[in-house]
Amino acid sequence: MSGIASIGTATNSNLAGAGPSINITGRADLTTISMFSNSDSDLKNGQHDIKRHEICLSVPQRQIQAYSAVFSFDPFVEMPLSLTRGIDFVELPTTDLNSVLDMNISRFYRDVGDARNDLEYILAKQQISLHSLDQGRNRCLLLSQDRLLKQGERLPAVPNAGAGNGAAVNITHRRNAVFLSIDEQEFTVPDPNHPGVWVPVDHKGAVGHGYPPMYKFVAVQGQGPNRANQHNSNVFGIHMDLRQDGGSHDIENMRELTNKLDSMIRYVMSVSQPKVHTEKNRCSAPIEPPDLVYAGMALTDACAHPQNGDTAVTLNIFSALTVDNGPFSILTNDDLMWIHDIELPDFEKDGMRRQRNLLDLQSILLCLHPATAAAFTQGITLRQAQFDLARNKTPIVNALKHKPGNPSRKTFLIAPQKKGFGLLHRSSIKDKMRHIGTSISSCMPSKRLDLVNGAVAKF
Repeated sequence: MSGIASIGTATNSNLAGAGPSINITGRADLTTISMFSNSDSDLKNGQHDIKRHEICLSVPQRQIQAYSAVFSFDPFVEMPLSLTRGIDFVELPTTDLNSVLDMNISRFYRDVGDARNDLEYILAKQQISLHSLDQGRNRCLLLSQDRLLKQGERLPAVPNAGAGNGAAVNITHRRNAVFLSIDEQEFTVPDPNHPGVWVPVDHKGAVGHGYPPMYKFVAVQGQGPNRANQHNSNVFGIHMDLRQDGGSHDIENMRELTNKLDSMIRYVMSVSQPKVHTEKNRCSAPIEPPDLVYAGMALTDACAHPQNGDTAVTLNIFSALTVDNGPFSILTNDDLMWIHDIELPDFEKDGMRRQRNLLDLQSILLCLHPATAAAFTQGITLRQAQFDLARNKTPIVNALKHKPGNPSRKTFLIAPQKKGFGLLHRSSIKDKMRHIGTSISSCMPSKRLDLVNGAVAKF
């Protein structure tokens, strides 16, 4: 493919409002920018100013405003895990795993953005991860949720065996860790390695009624470093009354699993709202992560802070434009979407989302049922190894963030909206919500791209 496929690259000019155009006036969203910004000094020195032809996003407004409030800098970067096990959160009652609570804002948006089906999407949105007190079933559930494994971490080849030199495997879990069991007695046996007790959940204070029996793991409150923070996370347990004689595909078993998971998710939604830590507050003062929606393409520069200049920005929501392409090759008539810079590890070089194990109701049932758990675990272990071997190990580089003048500033990126085969789930739920337009030229990564902005059915 030629590097000068687009009109903008070939002629060193831009398509600017070619054909019918719809432009609106917006303003820099100082409130959201301040919430996401690493420091106030970055805000005042222009790090978060809006630049021409950058993708602008907005947070859905909860009140009537004259102008759309938008921002164009991508605030989410990889953050270290800053919470301490047993101090900042209740330790999970698992014997062979070192699990750490990850409630970083970058992790939240990556999990939600990469959810491949409705189940993964609602679990990510409500910060729910699934576990088991049985080591074999827990291994199976972890492999079905490979986003819980730390990068480069692999479960040992033999179930119940230590990793490598015998050390426990390092994983992460979400704020609401839910343990699934087919033996209710598991929630009555004390664990000497994790001081605490399983207590029945009182549903009376929750919104609605009719929840199945649930349990909550309450850590023993000690003094000093043993006093775990009970507010950062919840550890729940729920019993699945599966029929042993009907096999894993029995209709009654699937109905039981569906009803229990539905009730569990509804209960978690009623008692725990999503909370995340930002770069500014890594260990305290978590915020509720807002939804982000496409607001248009900036046609003018604008200051994020009013003391630096005008905060008004002209937004294009429909016309032909020439803008900077992201890190993927794009062909004429490709649908386009926006993504976060931190999501690049979730993609392949061709713009398709990476292959990974998928979590669905059938996988959970196969993990829990004694007749199928061992064989299914072996199968998904093999698939994970195959996916790792097939994956292109060369990192996808965003060349735009190395532009002279502001190398540390990141913006939202353009990517092709690949459909893939539905059976393989190579695209996510969020991809469908992030559509911004259609390309009218082919383009190499980081070159000038011609597109019809806002080329969607409603226009």
